Amino acid sequence: MFFGLLLLGQTPPPVSISQIDALVKQRDVAALQQLLVKQTGENPFSLLKTGGAYAAGSLGWSTKEIVSPSGRNRYVVISTPIISEDAGELLFQVAPSGKLQYIPESDALGVRLDKHSFFVRFNPAKGEAELHDHLRAHWDGKANREFFFRLSPTFKVRAITGIGGGEIPFAQGGGIVLLEPRPGAPLDFLIDYSGTVHKPGFQREISPREATLSASVWYPMIGRQPSTYDIGLEIPKSWTALAQGEQVSDTPSGSNHVMRFRMKVPVVWFGASAGPYRTVVSKIGGREYATMSQTMTPDDMRVQNELNAEVVEFYSKRFAPYPFRRWTADDSWQFANGVGALEAYSFATYGGGLPGQDAHEPAHTWWGGLINNDYLTSLWNESFANYSMSFFARHRPVGNDAERMAAHVFPAVPLPGIEDAPLSRSGVGIGPAAPSLGYGKGAMVLQLLENEIGSDMITRAMHEWLRTNPPRHVGSWEDFERVVNRVTGKNLSWFFDQWVRRKGLPNFNLADVKWEAGRLSGRLAFTGDRYRIHSELRIEFSDGVSKTVSVEAGDDGIFSTACEQRPAAITVDPNGFIPRSNAESDPRTKLTRFLYGHPYYLDPAHPDTLAWARFGKKLEKLPDDLSGAVIIGTPDNVPAMAPLCQAAGFTVAGDNLTYKGTTIDLRHAGALAVVDLPNGKHCVIGLGKTRLSPDTGNSRLILFDNYGRLLRADTEQIREGNLTYKFP
Repeated sequence: MFFGLLLLGQTPPPVSISQIDALVKQRDVAALQQLLVKQTGENPFSLLKTGGAYAAGSLGWSTKEIVSPSGRNRYVVISTPIISEDAGELLFQVAPSGKLQYIPESDALGVRLDKHSFFVRFNPAKGEAELHDHLRAHWDGKANREFFFRLSPTFKVRAITGIGGGEIPFAQGGGIVLLEPRPGAPLDFLIDYSGTVHKPGFQREISPREATLSASVWYPMIGRQPSTYDIGLEIPKSWTALAQGEQVSDTPSGSNHVMRFRMKVPVVWFGASAGPYRTVVSKIGGREYATMSQTMTPDDMRVQNELNAEVVEFYSKRFAPYPFRRWTADDSWQFANGVGALEAYSFATYGGGLPGQDAHEPAHTWWGGLINNDYLTSLWNESFANYSMSFFARHRPVGNDAERMAAHVFPAVPLPGIEDAPLSRSGVGIGPAAPSLGYGKGAMVLQLLENEIGSDMITRAMHEWLRTNPPRHVGSWEDFERVVNRVTGKNLSWFFDQWVRRKGLPNFNLADVKWEAGRLSGRLAFTGDRYRIHSELRIEFSDGVSKTVSVEAGDDGIFSTACEQRPAAITVDPNGFIPRSNAESDPRTKLTRFLYGHPYYLDPAHPDTLAWARFGKKLEKLPDDLSGAVIIGTPDNVPAMAPLCQAAGFTVAGDNLTYKGTTIDLRHAGALAVVDLPNGKHCVIGLGKTRLSPDTGNSRLILFDNYGRLLRADTEQIREGNLTYKFP
């Protein structure tokens, strides 16, 4: 009857919490939308279906009611435990009609957040934390009678006290807390609360083994505004704590001790952890690098510090100075039982895999830290972090420049959901497509922009954005576009229109190819929206010689270039930069296709050869048919490797391997190569001893140093598919 009245346009009775909760548990988004005051446009209840970007709602949704302490207003909260950086609590005010008025999380209701000061005491045995927050804020204009802050619903507020004395009336429903401050009083409160950490993808985060607040919303958030903070963590004497910013003190407190940190850079996402870590600190280039772990050896931790220093110094020189005295890698037992890794701007938390070189999480110091992102509109900072990771791999000053650049082109792969929304409107609320767009398409688009304006120009633009972004301003794709236009002196709105503001990917094939009078031309035949395409063009001649040039296809899709000799074949985008909805699987021969998961044979006399390369089933003897096998050893001990090394271009003499004039010592370096066998089959050979495995990228052959860094590589260009034309 209730919904019949709604459909007839009659005034319904007051909304029943039990009715709403039943629909929420059924995830009946259409019926819930009928309860809204405004039933057009985006439906906030769609989050119940999409599950956010990181499985919001996987622990169940519940419906709570909040009534203002004064009785003035009534609110409905749709609640679920969430991981940080995702969407969660949905807030609605109940209108006089009984319908629901949605209040977006971005609406701070006129409150500007200034600073937090926390004191945290863990109770590992109970899996709980007791927290106190001195929150300072101010009204941005006219004061309201009430406002809200948010935190995970696993935390419960016990009391809120004004700094001048007196309790502040409040009410909590799920993770939403409503306050009614006294008229004219400053927004200066002491908030006492406690609870546990429980969120999707993780199990128990506070335990006798480790206490991890990172990756949860454990602190009061107002409109996802950035803020600075101080924090004190009281922990057992045998434990060490880590929080963002700089450590300022470490003092005894009975049987415990209190470690205090100050975060001077305003950020949206806060993190802190504590546990019985061992810590190794290295001084490199005037800066401290630390690794904290319960399981790593001191030597491995020192290696991790060296790897982190290379990344942080690279970004610091190209983007903006690193703003802290120390960078720390936290090897977390909790994260090993949860999701992979998480940035915290002065440190990153990992769930294993160390030592290893990660250039993504450190990049967030600049993209998400110095320029903030709230994840509500887009995951642009994940785009920049993934692009920075690729940029580091391609431009680091180690190895052969051209071969490194070719091997580490960011793969333009159409990920699931990548066409569901434009980059400019791809916040966590759209669901699992948000990471595909943020981590995937956005990084591909920045790589295309680098091709368009050049490597030096894009780093100048990134530097300028960091230099001019107002403090506490949440960044956006539009902000970066304005900076790019200013730095280049060009209007690149067409680029951002087609790649950032337009939904989907281009769909095109190669057509109308011809060569005449020393001119080569062709057309990109689009299905659907047309794009301006700046691309590489591989031109191959009958004698096997090839060259790569740049071409521009305008709105008509036509491109041309000088070519004195008749080609045998051409390929548009031979290195796979351009994402397309009709892209075929990459036909190139790559180590990633033939190394991982394949059976391997290991020289029994040298079981420590490439000790990390154990990805498939071990072969007890070398098979007669080598197809699909990974053979690890040296020609001296595995004679069958001699012709394979020769085919790869490797000359091996004792502990030395030489490839195209580069010689490596196989006691501290390594080599991998895909070797062609008869009938289109392949095997992989591996030689050497290295501490860390390499990132082989797109290569089919790689020489790498002890830390897995690329020294030489061979990467094929694409020569088949619907962007290739072979002349008759």
